[in-house]
Amino acid sequence: MLSLESTGPLGGSVRVPGDKSISHRAVILGSLAHGETRVTNFAPGRDVRNTIACMRALGADITLRGDHVEIRGTGGALSEPADVLDCGNSGTTMRLLAGVLAGCPFHAVVTGDGSLRNRPMDRIIEPLRTMGARIHGRGEDRFAPLIIRGGRLRGIRYDSPVASAQVKSAVLLAGLLSGDDTAVAEPGQSRDHTERMLRHFGAEVVNLGHEMFLEGGSPDRLRAPADPLAIPGDPSSAAFLAAAALLVPGSEIVLRDVGTNPTRGGFFSVLERAGVNMFRENVRQWGGEPVADIHLSGGPIRAFEVRASEVPSLIDEIPVLALLASRAYGVSIFHGVGELRVKETDRLGALIDELGALGVELQTVEDDLVVRGQRDMRDAGVDARGDHRMAMTLALAGLCGIEVDVQGTRAIDISYPGFADDMTRLGVCVHRPKQEGLLGLLGYPARHSLSPRMFRAAFSAAGLDWDYRTFEVSPEALPDALDGVRALDLAGANVTVPHKQTVIDQLDALDEAAALVGAVNVIARDGARLVGYNTDGAGMLDALRAAGFEPAGSRALVLGAGGAARAATFALAQSGVAALHVANRTPGRAESLAQEASQVEGSPGVAWSDLAAVPGGFDLIIQATSVGMGEDKGCPLPDDYPMGEGTTLLEMVYTPAETPLVCRARERGARVIYGIEMLIAQGERAFAIMVGFSPPANAMRDGVREWLPC
Repeated sequence: MLSLESTGPLGGSVRVPGDKSISHRAVILGSLAHGETRVTNFAPGRDVRNTIACMRALGADITLRGDHVEIRGTGGALSEPADVLDCGNSGTTMRLLAGVLAGCPFHAVVTGDGSLRNRPMDRIIEPLRTMGARIHGRGEDRFAPLIIRGGRLRGIRYDSPVASAQVKSAVLLAGLLSGDDTAVAEPGQSRDHTERMLRHFGAEVVNLGHEMFLEGGSPDRLRAPADPLAIPGDPSSAAFLAAAALLVPGSEIVLRDVGTNPTRGGFFSVLERAGVNMFRENVRQWGGEPVADIHLSGGPIRAFEVRASEVPSLIDEIPVLALLASRAYGVSIFHGVGELRVKETDRLGALIDELGALGVELQTVEDDLVVRGQRDMRDAGVDARGDHRMAMTLALAGLCGIEVDVQGTRAIDISYPGFADDMTRLGVCVHRPKQEGLLGLLGYPARHSLSPRMFRAAFSAAGLDWDYRTFEVSPEALPDALDGVRALDLAGANVTVPHKQTVIDQLDALDEAAALVGAVNVIARDGARLVGYNTDGAGMLDALRAAGFEPAGSRALVLGAGGAARAATFALAQSGVAALHVANRTPGRAESLAQEASQVEGSPGVAWSDLAAVPGGFDLIIQATSVGMGEDKGCPLPDDYPMGEGTTLLEMVYTPAETPLVCRARERGARVIYGIEMLIAQGERAFAIMVGFSPPANAMRDGVREWLPC
């Protein structure tokens, strides 16, 4: 939904938004403490708001005003929630909340979105059960929703098999409510925000190296700090701003109020080893956390090595470090990053696929990631897969001199809703779609179209306040309708029968496909001009390839010679097919179309015939006639026409879903691609033309799911 472009070196200073990890803990401990906790520079984003919502449901009185929060604590006396607690996409909320609920004498159910419900929770369930909690989950007690029946707990010494701040925090919070001494030992140092904040609220926490000891835990000890608790700037957010400067030579930026906790500082330590020009100043403490301003200059980057022992201190920054490694001189190695497979998405797999699509050369060797730097990058469309860190990383790739179309950048709001604004402050050119707009459909009749459902589903998934309207336009009213498109300031409109050809005279310009085919199915506004496009041919090719059929090298047959058949014929003629044949009820029209398509650059030459004399031996059949639609129960090919397992049939109409030809092909074992698949592919291309970016993955399909064949 947004793309970034560099128009010169970045410069200026940005105050980094509040740390998400610390903000979660401030809300939870403030809710458990006695007194009123005042928080400033509170983190933006949906994750921390989910924590606020959960703690409110448990009885805490919390007021959020911008980046200021006031929390009137319960003194440890949380109340049973009246409903399921929804953590959204936040694993921190769920895992820390489970530790709190384990020690509360009531019943609670904790859930989250689809991504969170597929992330493992057994790593916290095991120690909490050892402490006496009763917790059950889905999938052999590995996944949310979690059912927690809390109560009296006992303190334990837990040897965690992984260095995980969330596991450690869940056990320490449960220990706080148990009243007993509690200890957590780890194989390495994980983030220590929970321990620091427990001390700031008055609890006794002792650091014994890789073991944290909570002495005689009791929520009664927690007291709200007398002074406002200032949240340091989030180093994970700062990492993306720093990376932007490093990707654009000559940049000079200052990141203010960044948290420099050594258990979170791995990203900047790696940059120093990579030869980046960087220094810290104005070093001070906020609520027990170190804070500094970071000055950073863009320049050459050396390849680097990330040690397994430091991965916990930079786990969230590995995607953006991988992008930086792709621009470095040499080969960079990330050791022991297997934990990325169980984050918001499989980040290791996502990095391989999505950065790979941009030309980055990277591979995994067991739990290690290897990135080869200074390879040529290329324009591509990529998918953030609902992961906010991946979305920002992929957007930053646009600063490398390539065009990157990122699906799923709405996920950035989970942790950093001001990302685009901060990029703009540093001098990055940020392209964002309009948040409000209107599209339409011109047809006669038009009321039965599925386009409104598809487009509205895509608007919803993209977080856009757009609408899509249907306009019944008779042929004689078409000129007035086009005047209306201009007057209503529509961003664009789809065009259907009977206007695909006649609308051309009302437009200011045509794209190459529309001019070649002589028909328009999409109109988009370009300033004061209306430009016509044809997506029929490209949508057909998209539908074929999505079904696993590559037209290049195949023998193709097009049935029909009307507008849809023309689009299919010209698209196939340019796609590398080995042979192409057009057949129509009126042979003269088939001959005329074949002659035109034979002149297209790359065409193999096009044969023609009437429908009764179509030869066999085709790998691909495109059905673009009206035979079989409406009351017509006929079939465009003879009953004995050969079709079988080696044949692929694409039907260009979507109603009815199964024409007589489709039924016959399916019964004889041919692969069938239904017209609804082509409609979706056309819709995705039309959305990109009129709105300015590709719709979120599968959004338009979701809008017409009930029309999809089984």
